Amino acid sequence: MTTIYDAGAQGTKVRALLWFSLLCAAGSTWAGVWLGRNFGLSPAEGGVLAPLPVRLAWAVGVSAVGLAFLAGMLVYVRCYAARVAVDEEARSLRVSRIGLFGTSTLVVPADRVLGSEYHPGQAYYGGVSVNAAWDTVRVEGRRLPLILDAQGDVLDPERAGRFLGI
Repeated sequence: MTTIYDAGAQGTKVRALLWFSLLCAAGSTWAGVWLGRNFGLSPAEGGVLAPLPVRLAWAVGVSAVGLAFLAGMLVYVRCYAARVAVDEEARSLRVSRIGLFGTSTLVVPADRVLGSEYHPGQAYYGGVSVNAAWDTVRVEGRRLPLILDAQGDVLDPERAGRFLGI
């Protein structure tokens, strides 16, 4: 088994962001429940409990923001490759993916890799420049591609080109 790609510190950042999204989901759910029970009671809101449909709209809206962030991160970490190793005898790839506490492993037969595509990830927002390049690796039978962070380390470029197409 030869490791051909390792996300390194980027994988740690993704795990930290996953934990942060879990905290955001918990906080927004708590805030949504609080709004559902109390919206309208403060003097700035009129001092009278708002009608139930209004309170429910606030509760669902606020809760949904944090829950959507968590759901997006859960999908992202199912695609994010923290480490890729190749077993040339079995002609397969072992892709380690990030979880809340550990990693999960996806075994992909090498002949099911359909190819890869590089994405420069450059954007400019109001004077802020972002450069977060990545590669997507399409695998037959998977709806979403695997994501390899370009800031990770390609440890064996020859095998990475042969097995992943990057």
